[in-house]
Amino acid sequence: FPDGVDGILSTFALTLAPEYDQVIQRGSEALAAGGRWVILDFKLPDTWLAKLAPPLAFLTAPFGVRLEMASRHPWESIARYLPRFWLTELYGGFAYIAVGEQETEEHVVRVPDLPHR
Repeated sequence: FPDGVDGILSTFALTLAPEYDQVIQRGSEALAAGGRWVILDFKLPDTWLAKLAPPLAFLTAPFGVRLEMASRHPWESIARYLPRFWLTELYGGFAYIAVGEQETEEHVVRVPDLPHR
């Protein structure tokens, strides 16, 4: 990622990458002050609806999605690498939007230079 990007958007892609955590870390480091990482992706619900995933998995198989990818949690990486984090579940918990935001300039505490002795 180039330095100082204002935003990064990933739609239904990061879960496909085994190295998603490193991708999110590098992207987070490249964000400008106030920049956002936004992810829209699939996940398994935390409810009884998760039992519907195996029979429905064939719908996403042509796109390279496998049920084993459910153990990948990119939203946790967003929460780990960025100071502000929001998560919204969609479609009964089968999808989510995760937003991480870098600190803004006004939230950065600047320490004045001390005189040298």
